[in-house]
Amino acid sequence: MKHVVLAVGLGIAGVLVLAQPAWAAASVAPPIPVGVAPNEVTFSPDGTGAYSANSGSNDISVIDVASGTTVGLPIPVAAQPVSIAFLPDGSAAYVASNGGTVSVIDTATASVIDTIAIASASFIEITPDGATAYVASFATNTVVPLDVATGVAGTPIPVGSGPTGLAISPDGSRLYVANTWDGTVAAIDTATNTLIATIVVGPRPFQLTVSPDNSEVWVAVGDIDALAVIDATTLETVATIAVGQNPRSVTISPDGTTALAESYFDNAVTVVDVTTRVVTSAISIGLNPVYVQFSPDGSRAYVAVAGDWTIGVILFDPALYPQPGAPALARTGENLGILVPIAGGLLALGLVLRSRRKHSNP
Repeated sequence: MKHVVLAVGLGIAGVLVLAQPAWAAASVAPPIPVGVAPNEVTFSPDGTGAYSANSGSNDISVIDVASGTTVGLPIPVAAQPVSIAFLPDGSAAYVASNGGTVSVIDTATASVIDTIAIASASFIEITPDGATAYVASFATNTVVPLDVATGVAGTPIPVGSGPTGLAISPDGSRLYVANTWDGTVAAIDTATNTLIATIVVGPRPFQLTVSPDNSEVWVAVGDIDALAVIDATTLETVATIAVGQNPRSVTISPDGTTALAESYFDNAVTVVDVTTRVVTSAISIGLNPVYVQFSPDGSRAYVAVAGDWTIGVILFDPALYPQPGAPALARTGENLGILVPIAGGLLALGLVLRSRRKHSNP
């Protein structure tokens, strides 16, 4: 049964005052329907496309970024696809599936060309040189290095309990691993594939990202509704930033100024100024968002919205707004709002009209 909810008022779904100048002018574009329960969405290296890992329908949706639509039929993969990483040249995408495989997709033909067994694969990242894919194996408490040229898995690297998220430093020298059950982040030297530090961040860290300048690691820590910030030099936690309820992921804009973290129970994306570590706004996005990622050029962010079976779209480039030259109108089919210039910022007036699907919380 569908329930229609109309919400008007103060807060995430109502009135927000957004500080300027950092990303104040943002517009929510129409969401992109994908498969069942998208768990992650990942942009191609050139930013023209994106793949959605649909864990409920066991397939990958291919998105054309310019048109904001899916193209072709979904690509079938192994059970419960949860994470995607592209080769640097965009020629292939690697998909980690909880069912115990990594599927290799030829992006030119949109077809699976290889399947590699990796037990309980929960996340995947590829080094900047494209030589190695690292796969988190949740049940074995290890990270498995995968030789991209040969497709052969190397010796598993022991980490903490329940590795869920991975992030590779921009220079490729470090791999960071979020250990969900330990409340820690493991730092690995990729030259030797050895553990060099374990950093306490708080209960249930999910995903993490490295700042573009390689100076910090930001971690979404679900059970404390916060982002933990790790100094990449000292490998110590130096800050904790309160955000929305149960953040699962965090992404930093290419220019290093803005962080976004989705809030699963708030149905929103929190915006954080990276320099001041202050929350500047929250953007209503849909039912149970689980992953957010900036595009390579920073012009937009995509959000995997598990409960609505959509990819939410947040635009940061005014040239992309639905009505150039006018106050930015945000209309998603679920959200309707307008950004009105006021002294010191923008006033976001809005309402939400949402048809909710029944969705179980993890």
